[in-house]
Amino acid sequence: MEVNHTLLMLIGYGRTFCGLPIDDAYAVGKKAIEIAGKKADEIDLIDAFEDVWGASMLAGTITEGGNTPPHPHDWKTRSLNIAIKEQNYADAMTIKDMDIDDFPKQEPIPERYKDRGLIAQPNKKLNRRPWDKGGD
Repeated sequence: MEVNHTLLMLIGYGRTFCGLPIDDAYAVGKKAIEIAGKKADEIDLIDAFEDVWGASMLAGTITEGGNTPPHPHDWKTRSLNIAIKEQNYADAMTIKDMDIDDFPKQEPIPERYKDRGLIAQPNKKLNRRPWDKGGD
């Protein structure tokens, strides 16, 4: 399979920073490459993407939202997992559910998340960063 890495980068940019669903990010990325031209550099591509994004949003041909898959944890669990220090974790455990009702409601977890064949097993022993000597 041949992958257009420029288009892939723009799709990721559109999903991450512009909140676009994947089909919309793909369409905006393709149009941005067309607009920027063959001699475009990275800055030209991002500028073209943002111009196409803005114009398309105003025209109503693309929509905002649905940029990431639903997170498998609720907000309280995510907050606990983010807590770095023991003290922060203990403080987070004291939060009652009624105190965090302002958090967005949890989206339904897709059935595919339960497929054990999709679970990645990262190699934690592999030190991929040569500048990271012995750290976690």
